[in-house]
Amino acid sequence: EALHRRHGAALGAYAAAICGERDLAEEAVQQAFIDLWHSPGKLADAEDPKGYLYGIVRLSAFSARRSRKRWWRRNTAMPDQTWLIPAPDARAAPRELEQLGRELAALNEPEREAVVMRIYWDLTFAQMGEASGVSPKTMESRYYAALSRLRSRIARNHD
Repeated sequence: EALHRRHGAALGAYAAAICGERDLAEEAVQQAFIDLWHSPGKLADAEDPKGYLYGIVRLSAFSARRSRKRWWRRNTAMPDQTWLIPAPDARAAPRELEQLGRELAALNEPEREAVVMRIYWDLTFAQMGEASGVSPKTMESRYYAALSRLRSRIARNHD
């Protein structure tokens, strides 16, 4: 319970960045904590508990997103998905957030994930790697490549 109180909001926003919908993100976080409850020793044994926690939320969010996509394909047309949900303390103007959301959505998924994890949720490259199942150097490369693309796109749109 204390773990959820401490990290729940950030994990929910991280899951929303993956899922694109708050309700689906909440389900993903809930499922991750259920999985954690069934295997409490895994968190205690993790080299980096925060990275491990983000990792199980990531897997749960991707699983939830895949399930939702399958359901939509079977039952209806896919809705427009706005994946960027700003942090509660975001200070940018709504128009700037909208532009940033469009530019982030245009990145490939691994780069977008790296930006969200580093900037929005303040994870280290080691924590990002643990959560994503790749090396910290890979996450660092993805992050800096994404920043370069974002700078270029934003500069081009301001000209």
